[in-house]
Amino acid sequence: MGMIQFKERSPSDITHPIPDLTGYITEGQIYVDRQLHNRQIYPPINVLPSLSRLMKSAIGEGMTREDHADVSNQLYACYAIGKDVQAMKAVVGEEALSSDDLLYLEFLTKFEKNFISQGNYENRTVFESLDIGWQLLRIFPREMLKRIPATILDKYYPRGGAAQASTATSDFGSKLSTIMATSLSGANCYRQPKWVRCLSTNKQDERLSALCLMLVPLLAFILPTIASSLKIETLSSATKENNCTPFEGVMLVVREHEYAVAAFQAAVRMINHKAIASNCSIEQASVIYVDSAQPFQLALRLREVANAGISVLVGPPDVDAAELIEALCAELGIVFIKYFWYTKPCGGRQTALNIYPVEEYFNLLITLVEYWQWERVVLVFAKSSTVCRYHRLLQKRDTRVILLEVDDSSYYGFLRAGKMLRVICDQTNCWRNTNRLLIDMSPSDTHRFMQAALMLGMINLRNWYLITSLDTISDNMEPYSHNMMRIGLATIWDEQRALNILGERHHFYYEHFVNSWKSMNRHREHTPYRQFGLIFDAVLVACRLQANTDSHKQRTTFDGKAIPPMISMPFDEVIREGLTGPIRFDSSNRRVDSKIFVWELGIDGIPINTGMWKSNAALSQRQLSMHDKELPNTHERVLRERKTQRLLKVTSIIERPYVMPKGSVNGVIEYEGFCVDLLDKLAEYLNFEYTLYIVKDGKYGEPINATTEWSGMIGEILHGSADMAVAPITVTARRLEVVDFTDPFLQLGISMLMRQPDRATSSSLTSFLWPLSGSVWMYSAFATIGTALSVIIVSLISPAESADEFNVTNSVWYLVCILLRAGSGYNCGSVSNRLISTVWWSFTLVLIAQYTANFAAVLTVDRKSMPFNEIPIVITVQKFSTLLSANDKSFEELGNQTEYTFGSILGGSTMQFFKYSRLETFQRIWTRMSSITPSVFVHSNSEGVQRVLNEKYVFLMESASLEYQLTQNCNLTRVGTVVLGSNGYSIALPKGSRWREKLTRQILDFNEKGIIMMLKNTWWKRTPQIGNCEEPVEERSSLGMEKVSGLFVLLGFGLCLALMVALCEKIFMITVMRSYQRRQSKRFSMK
Repeated sequence: MGMIQFKERSPSDITHPIPDLTGYITEGQIYVDRQLHNRQIYPPINVLPSLSRLMKSAIGEGMTREDHADVSNQLYACYAIGKDVQAMKAVVGEEALSSDDLLYLEFLTKFEKNFISQGNYENRTVFESLDIGWQLLRIFPREMLKRIPATILDKYYPRGGAAQASTATSDFGSKLSTIMATSLSGANCYRQPKWVRCLSTNKQDERLSALCLMLVPLLAFILPTIASSLKIETLSSATKENNCTPFEGVMLVVREHEYAVAAFQAAVRMINHKAIASNCSIEQASVIYVDSAQPFQLALRLREVANAGISVLVGPPDVDAAELIEALCAELGIVFIKYFWYTKPCGGRQTALNIYPVEEYFNLLITLVEYWQWERVVLVFAKSSTVCRYHRLLQKRDTRVILLEVDDSSYYGFLRAGKMLRVICDQTNCWRNTNRLLIDMSPSDTHRFMQAALMLGMINLRNWYLITSLDTISDNMEPYSHNMMRIGLATIWDEQRALNILGERHHFYYEHFVNSWKSMNRHREHTPYRQFGLIFDAVLVACRLQANTDSHKQRTTFDGKAIPPMISMPFDEVIREGLTGPIRFDSSNRRVDSKIFVWELGIDGIPINTGMWKSNAALSQRQLSMHDKELPNTHERVLRERKTQRLLKVTSIIERPYVMPKGSVNGVIEYEGFCVDLLDKLAEYLNFEYTLYIVKDGKYGEPINATTEWSGMIGEILHGSADMAVAPITVTARRLEVVDFTDPFLQLGISMLMRQPDRATSSSLTSFLWPLSGSVWMYSAFATIGTALSVIIVSLISPAESADEFNVTNSVWYLVCILLRAGSGYNCGSVSNRLISTVWWSFTLVLIAQYTANFAAVLTVDRKSMPFNEIPIVITVQKFSTLLSANDKSFEELGNQTEYTFGSILGGSTMQFFKYSRLETFQRIWTRMSSITPSVFVHSNSEGVQRVLNEKYVFLMESASLEYQLTQNCNLTRVGTVVLGSNGYSIALPKGSRWREKLTRQILDFNEKGIIMMLKNTWWKRTPQIGNCEEPVEERSSLGMEKVSGLFVLLGFGLCLALMVALCEKIFMITVMRSYQRRQSKRFSMK
């Protein structure tokens, strides 16, 4: 008699799971780890604290396999080291780990995922577990596996296996090679498929039995005695079952699609219990798991299936493996039934039946895109093979498709995808219209993408999602049912229809499936309703196919063995009552005549069936019936109801970049520009329609001859011809007396625009002569010659100087050395020559200093001075009187200069600013502007810009329009930073208009969200600049003779003075010194 005890431990308890006092009483222990459970590892058994004290007596050659003990020890050791490395990684980081440490980390992850984790219904044998163990150990180099003897390594470590090759005949191997080569190389649109291998097992209905079967291979390493008894009992049970009847159907399942097993079993029971009129029954059905192996093993398994007499395969829901399985089934004579969205790569021929209406579903998506008038759509997908499905959508000329691939399934990968979507929106200006997304990913990935979108603030009215993978729009969609979010999906599943077909008697099977799935998968957002219906219909088709078996035609395997009769193909019978509707196939084995339902999330978050797709292949009819405009609470109806029945008439004026003609369609002129985009956004948010026309007289609006009549757009509003004026129109006191204005959508003031001053550009080898003018250089040469002659003359005249020493050559050399600050080797003996030297030193010193100072100025680019002083201050209306005195001189110069004329738009707010100003300075400016002939006023900004470019004309205009002109033509410039007044462009409406408050509130909202700034950046930077945008070089300003004439006068005066001194020295020598010499001579003679 045995006893199993359970003990719950706290995660913080670090003591041994089984105390030493009681440890040897038990035969072993199984440690269930909560951390493994949280990471979806099932069963969550931690092998490190788990143990068996009878292990050595029940393993090894003769009981299990000779390598059992050694492989167990090596796996245990590698897993323990991997746990230590994982803990060290959390401290030092992955960068500090060695290459061996990284191998242990890789082993740790794969050991838990591939060895410990098993499917709920998987019956893995001990030998299969040993094979998996060897696959994991091959991660390490052979020399690292120190716990396994060399003989065992020689036998089991090499990759591949002789046993695998020996099971296939040469005939089958050659045909299989052909099939695999075709399958692996025929898909240009696909990535390299991830082929997986099959594990065969029989299924138990009870969950407890399935859990026991799943624990057998794992416990074989820790509790081999118990495992062996369980294994023998299970195999004997399966043998007895197999002796009854041969297999008649097989379901292929991938581990991550465990729902398929439960749905398959429920479908078999329901069909056998006549839940639906099928006229057939299923005696035996089995499941083959497809999970991460090689295609050759998959082919061998399918060959075994064919030899066992199995005539139908259903699934798996794995797109990557479907092509190879389909090709093998066609070769083996097995009917392959698919139930998922799968299209042959690049249009290949389909040999399998597909319960999923692929062609009808894609036609519906194309029709929906056309019905909803999606001109641009972002296709979000996770696999590159998905793009092949949408080749027709990509070829549509009237729909722009932007591809966004989510290549990282982690949490941060979906966040990066959401951020990339926002980048795409910014680049394509998708904020102008609704952002439209077509999401084609798995249900789990779709929910994760939606969660990332929710975190990034993309769940709102501005986003419209069409989802392809979800079954119902009410399944865990509560977080996205707010903010008027628009979500649509197209699905073949209709729960109410399915329940009506099953009847109340068989509701239990469906409800049991749904409740079991939800209780076992609480962490998953998606419930596979549609997959249940599709699997049910696939089993139903398989059952009907079996009933249509051709009893006269025999099949044989590649080795000549006879197999059961082949099922007739194609399946041309109509099943009228499938859970997903009538089932009928065309000659290409594609499902036709299906009904597909369109669901949308209502404006209040309640799902609404807004349409249905019907097709009739016999009559070649396809029809989409949409009722979204009639049903209550749908987005289409609510938006239409919110739009007023009154058609607003909007007047504007042609002015770049605000309103510009775009083209003519059917004789109607269309317009574009900043104001047009702003008007579209306002109409979209405030739900009104409008017609735009241009003001007849082309004016903004001013009183006519001092009467109550107004011209321009203001006049049309007063006459009732327009409901509003959307244009670059500013608010003035006189306009505000007759019409209402919204808050400004653009802030501005009055600035001055003028042409860039012309600048001459030149350069040559003589640029170093530019600092001094030619006359200065010429007079400097004459001065040098004159000074040299003066030195020679003084040397000849002065008795204190040697004429031989200061000849012509020496005198010039002497002066040049002084000029260059170098020693000449000659010294002056006379006072006059020293005076000349002093004057020459002074002359050259000042001349060189002026040359150096002017050299930098000449070669530096400086802006040419404006004809009047700049006004470096912003003058607002409120503080205008207090700030005027500080800048009165600048305005005086503005009005007094005569080189340039000034003007503005005739009748505009700028003209009225000066015309009605009470300040003396502005009154003088207005008087000057109004008295100049020809008139300095223009009728539009473009006309004023042309005058600026062609004349000496300064155009006074609004700063916002001036900024646009500066971005379009680099020959224009702004005079300083002058901004007169503080105003803005606003929307003009009749007095008391009910739209004023709505428009003002929406404009403020646009400013807060940055929409106005994005619109401005779009149009202000849209057109490339014209004109010569290269930076010119300023005209050089050489130092002229008039600037250095005094220096030459000083030199001339010094030379003249030196000559006079030299003459005095000569006279002194003649008179004084000679008389002195005579007296001395007489004195000596007397002696």
